[in-house]
Order: sequence, then C-alpha cells, then structure tokens
Amino acid sequence: MNYVVGQPLDLISFESFKVGFELALPLVSISVPMFLILSLIRHSKKNKIIGIITTTVLACSAWAFALPFLLSHESVSVENAPVGKSTLSSGYFRLSGNSLYYFTKMNSDNTADGIVINVAQGSTEKIFFSVLDDSKVSIPDSEPFSDILVKRTVEFPKLLSDSLYDLYYLGRAGKAAYEKSYANWLIFCLLGVSLICVFMLSGVSRWRLINAFFVIVFTGIVIKANAICYAVPMYKPYLGFLYSANEKLSASFSMFDCPIAVAVNIVLILIMCILGITGKIINHSKVQEDEDE
Repeated sequence: MNYVVGQPLDLISFESFKVGFELALPLVSISVPMFLILSLIRHSKKNKIIGIITTTVLACSAWAFALPFLLSHESVSVENAPVGKSTLSSGYFRLSGNSLYYFTKMNSDNTADGIVINVAQGSTEKIFFSVLDDSKVSIPDSEPFSDILVKRTVEFPKLLSDSLYDLYYLGRAGKAAYEKSYANWLIFCLLGVSLICVFMLSGVSRWRLINAFFVIVFTGIVIKANAICYAVPMYKPYLGFLYSANEKLSASFSMFDCPIAVAVNIVLILIMCILGITGKIINHSKVQEDEDE
C-alpha cells in the first residue's frame, strides 16, 4: 500500500507488519479448521489420531487465544490503515477512468509537470490534452494505495474483495460480543464450532477429492450464512423473512445478540453431523460388500 512504481521498496516497516498482522489474524483463525481438515484428507493414510488432535488443538487455540487477543486491542481495517503517501515517480503512464496521466517531473510537494489525456465518451470519441505545469497531483481511484499502478497489480479481484466483506461483518459481530460479556463471546464461538464440525464431512465419500469439495463448500456456507445473519438489517430488503424471524426470536431469547445466527449454526452442525455419520455408514457397508465379493 505504501509502494510507488519506480521507487525503492522499503523492506523493513514495523508499522506495516503490525497492521498486516491485525488484518490477517482473523482470516487465518477462521481458515485454520478448513486447511487442517484438507491436510488430513490429503494425508489420510498417516496417523489419523495425531492429525485429529493437532487439528482440534490448533482450531480451539485460534478461537480461545488468537481472536480474543486481537479483539482486546484496537483493531484496524484496510480503510483506516496508515499509508505513507510517497511522491510518485515520473516517466510512467497511469490510467484512471477515462484519463491517462504522464508526469515528466515530480516535486516533493506533490506537484508535477506533464500531461493529462482525457477521452470523452459519446456519439463520437473526443480526446483532450491538458498540460500540467507545477500542478497539484490528484489521481482518483488510487485510494487506499499510494500508486494506482500498484493498486491495479495487487488489489484483490472484485469477487474475492466482495467476499471479504463477510469477514468484516463477522469481525464486527465478534468484537461486539467480546466487549459485551464472556457469555456472549461463547455464543459467538458457535461459529467456530460449526467450522470445526466441517470435519464430519471429511469421510463422507471414499473419494478424497469429493471429501475436499464438501469441506470447502460447507466452510463457505457456514461463513456466508453467519455473515448474513449478523448483518441481517442490511439484507432486510432482500431477505425480509430472515429479518422477521430474527425479530421474533429476539423477543423470546433476549440474551442472544443475534438468535437467528445461533439457530442457523445449530442447524448447520446437525446437518453436517448427519451427513458425516450417514456417509461413514454407507462407506463402511460398501467396504464390507467389496470384501465379501
């Protein structure tokens, strides 16, 4: 976010490390169960007991220590992460919208010499040239990065960027639950229990690829379902029935911040347990039939 094309890279930045750590820790903690379960599926012929114990210990540690540690400190977001605005380098074309910027000289006070090429869209395409002479540099759409060229290179694709908003809603709900009371935090940890219960699907089929598919899909379902529940007021125009159900449950279970999320997690846990047990039974019976033949 601080890098500018054409300038040396600052490899040692403790502030950037701190910000990156706070941004990455929730994502890593939530993703720990899925990746550990996929590892167990990949190495299914090795000692399963040790793998299960390791998975359980690391997943529980993430929710018992890592996330509470982060929530006990002031968290940051991409929007308010500190970015040092470096002077842009000259000699590069920078495209923003319908404007193309080229600087022949950059000054330390963020003024520059160069040209701006604007393309007006209409019945006929028109091109306008503007000369910069010690003019103030302001390239739109580059925030929160220092250089729009860097942003176009390292920014997340829109689909992935939109999916990360789910983590934002979950993080906001987790922080609110943690600050309210220990009981509310334990209730929010039902999300972690749901993510760990995805392990039940690791043996639903005798094909490891299908097992991995189920684990990834249901992890996504758990995260998306919880994000929708905790952000249910935002989804009211689209999922009015969910908003109404949450309001009715809130009247009966006022001790829960989001009773619909509790109900959804319990249902998901039951579904995964039923699918996992059923798959194990079917696979065991098929193995017995193969041995009999």
